[in-house]
Amino acid sequence: MSGAALALEVLLVRLLAIVQHHVFAPAVISLALLGVGASGTALALVYRGARRPGPRLLAASALAFAVAVPLCWALAQQVPFNGLALVWDLHQLPWLALLYLLLALPFLSGSLFVGAAFLAHARSIERLYLADLLGAGAGAAVAIAMLYLVPAPWVLWPIAAAGLAAGAMVQPHRGWSLAVLAAAAVAASGWPTLRPDPYKPLSQMMQTLDARLVETVDSPRARLSVVASPTVPVRHAPGLSLRAGALPPQQLAVFIDGEAMTAIDQGAQWQYLDDSLDALVLLGAAGERVAVVGETGGRYLALAARAGVAEIQVLQPDRNWRVLGGRHGTEVEARWHAGPVRPVLAAMPRQDRLLLVADAPGRATLGDYAFTREAFAQYLRQARRVAVVTDVSLPPRGALRLLATAIESLQAQGVEDPRAHLLALRDWRRLVFVVSLQPVEAGEVEAARAFADRLAFDPVWLPGLERAQANQRNAWPEPYLYDAVAALAAGDTGLYRRWKFDVRPTRDDRPRFDNFFRWRLLSELAGSRQHGALLLESSLLVQSATLVVASAGAIVLLLPAAWAVRRAGARRVAAAALYFASLGLGFLLLEIAFLEKLALLLGDRLVAVAFALAAFLVFAGLGAGFGARVLGGNPVARAVLAICALLAIDVALLESIGPAVMATAGPLRWAFALVLTAPLAFAMGVPFPAGIRALADARDPLVAWAWAVNGAFSVLAGVLAGLLVLVAGFRLALVCAAACYLVVPFALRRLHSP
Repeated sequence: MSGAALALEVLLVRLLAIVQHHVFAPAVISLALLGVGASGTALALVYRGARRPGPRLLAASALAFAVAVPLCWALAQQVPFNGLALVWDLHQLPWLALLYLLLALPFLSGSLFVGAAFLAHARSIERLYLADLLGAGAGAAVAIAMLYLVPAPWVLWPIAAAGLAAGAMVQPHRGWSLAVLAAAAVAASGWPTLRPDPYKPLSQMMQTLDARLVETVDSPRARLSVVASPTVPVRHAPGLSLRAGALPPQQLAVFIDGEAMTAIDQGAQWQYLDDSLDALVLLGAAGERVAVVGETGGRYLALAARAGVAEIQVLQPDRNWRVLGGRHGTEVEARWHAGPVRPVLAAMPRQDRLLLVADAPGRATLGDYAFTREAFAQYLRQARRVAVVTDVSLPPRGALRLLATAIESLQAQGVEDPRAHLLALRDWRRLVFVVSLQPVEAGEVEAARAFADRLAFDPVWLPGLERAQANQRNAWPEPYLYDAVAALAAGDTGLYRRWKFDVRPTRDDRPRFDNFFRWRLLSELAGSRQHGALLLESSLLVQSATLVVASAGAIVLLLPAAWAVRRAGARRVAAAALYFASLGLGFLLLEIAFLEKLALLLGDRLVAVAFALAAFLVFAGLGAGFGARVLGGNPVARAVLAICALLAIDVALLESIGPAVMATAGPLRWAFALVLTAPLAFAMGVPFPAGIRALADARDPLVAWAWAVNGAFSVLAGVLAGLLVLVAGFRLALVCAAACYLVVPFALRRLHSP
């Protein structure tokens, strides 16, 4: 049952990214997990004193889980929730609440099964908790493995079947009846399908006359949807000059999770690319080696081929891009590296190459760590020149953050005057810039200036460029980017405080690229419908709202449970709440923050999620089963000391030798990650069963209360970890996790006291 529940949690993150928006998926999952706390409340209200749940409740909750998994997903897709309108349309809130409720029901059923087992067999808690965590770790790993094999909606079936199997094990003689009931309910819900939000770009595209879906390619990272539109042709050519002498050929549109769009050119009619802004990076590149990071449609390979480069290498974590290009476009001869970008690049020797980093929509598959200050420093060390292609909007946000990141990376490498090391041009929606550790040569400046004059692009920055020359053709009210480059290159970091949005460069410790929100913008944006969608660029606001709602939900759930166990004594109820709240917060804060650190080491967030969930849960389960015997004496206090010490050691190792390990082969990185994770997780598994056993030995009716508190605060920890990482970085999240664990021995003493 634990494996099925964790598999469902992993799967819903993927499904919700497809049908809703990425920013809402973690929030919805966190609130759906309030079902864990709700199950504890239900158990506390129904079972008191010596009463214990029986097999009938376990079988019923397993059947409810098996039915709810596909049925609630089918119903959730009928909810007319529009996340884009949430800022100005308060009528969306009831729909959002209904969505939360539907997604919480399977977790409520599964948690009833697990919580009832804990309550019925509290004296065997070590064995049960071991099975719980081993199953959860296996479920997380199996869910991600299945996403490589079958389309995401199909994974709902084995998850429902696992829940059904759990119920049949509890009452074998009712297994066939359970199966029949579950099959009937699932059949009534219909085959699990995906209905994306009608306001997503893919949904809008499918409304075009004669548009048809050519192919859908699923992977755990993204769903790629290929769309043909013969009657209203696709014309996707960002950065194409208004003076272009040729138009794009027939194209297929490609959407990443129904949102970020690019296009595949059909045929080799690439003349139009010579008149695009992107061609700036390949001026004079004949005979060079070119490495492309984040290729998503084939345009950069075609540009490099037309420029006559000596060698093209492509670094892309998702193998499906090469498959799509070969199947629907004209594949350019290149060496493909499918894997985590920064580790692959770190393992490559420094060469006299041009490194082209495609920001949009490459970030949808590359991830945030490809655009941090440390990433740019690595790029500058690995290549002679680094070029970045990105979209630009007003007021500038992402484009300005990338320019600031490049400037600060140059300064960190000892460049005293970054202005002499930068070329940048733009049009009305596109920015291209080139940086290098060597100053820009005069010939390159003149070639870029002539290129801009011929095709009516605006120079953003060229060595020797005057301010009045930076905003003549695609005119803005002010030359914002020129002024920003001049200020930052001169060391005026006060620009970050003055700018409307938060455009500070991201770091490996605080990598969230798309968070530009400042709280002082809230009243302005909320009062302007046309600007309301800008809030979707901020995980900070969404997660803050989620934390408020999750806190309110936790209070609503825990108050009835506290009333149900009031006869156990206020002191012991409070001690149990403190103990299991600290564990819920500490475990999830540490796990989520450490997961992000491992994402950088392993080079892929998806791989890190699978590894971290499996490793933490499995080794924590082993700690629950055998930790007390291994540690001896006062196992909880010793486990907490071990957690704090190991956490400090792990962070020191990650920061000191982590970059060197990242450049090694994959198995060595995995082994290093396992060495960091296993002892820490083993110690983390000790306190929970010790607390449950303390309650069981005293015959207190507090086991269900403990389960409710732990579940509710685990949900809060999931949201809080994301907020802490956004605001202050991983270090603070890890410090807060350690502080929570330090409370645990004190709370346990109060739990044992009369």
